[in-house]
Amino acid sequence: MRTKLQTLAATMYPELIPDIEKVHWLIRDAVSSTKHYACCVGPVGEPKAVLIARVQNNLWALKKSANILAWYSEQPGAGRALMKDFMRWVREDHHVVMAGMSLDWHGDWLATRWLLVRLGFTRRGSGLMAYFPAGDKSGAV
Repeated sequence: MRTKLQTLAATMYPELIPDIEKVHWLIRDAVSSTKHYACCVGPVGEPKAVLIARVQNNLWALKKSANILAWYSEQPGAGRALMKDFMRWVREDHHVVMAGMSLDWHGDWLATRWLLVRLGFTRRGSGLMAYFPAGDKSGAV
């Protein structure tokens, strides 16, 4: 997966130098913790579809948000299935109130945005951001 992420990054942002250690740490941390979401379809070393997201404190609000770092699929339908599973996972975590991603990393952003809207995401902020609310988890009735 590291190679695929680096290829995408080098293609889209050739002026950036990849930080190999940071990429390794992000993937290891996401895979080895139940705090984050990481799911892969395909044999070890040959991923056909991947979704990796990190959960952290929201910078300007209470509770937490989940940010998708990588969403990749070569296998038809697998990317959609991973996204639906991720959305289910977020809804079940009572600490996460919203999830989102920047669409600039995900190929044809218009097609990706269309799929995300069908799954329940909405556009917020800049034209390349998509979020879905996980529901009111304030504890108030």
